[in-house]
Amino acid sequence: GRETQVCQTAFKNIHAITERKVRVLCKKMDDGVMFPSDNRGKNSHRRSGEVRLPSSVIDQIKNHIYSIVHTHRLKDFIRLDKIAGLEINISKMWKDYIK
Repeated sequence: GRETQVCQTAFKNIHAITERKVRVLCKKMDDGVMFPSDNRGKNSHRRSGEVRLPSSVIDQIKNHIYSIVHTHRLKDFIRLDKIAGLEINISKMWKDYIK
């Protein structure tokens, strides 16, 4: 390939990328990185498989949800959204769980 200089704005428009992406690529080139790796989804908290909440808390939340779904109280947490239809109001459910 032949090296050709182009306007940064033209480069961004041609490749549909942001100015931040160009800065990151330029920094990696200055650091000597020839082929930048794709680091999407490489968060450390996901890689390790750790759960943020203890399993006992997760079980309590599940039991609370099941207790609402399987009783007459479900209607207290349902709202009618004009676009999405029926939805469960999570904030009401959370406030009820905290009680």
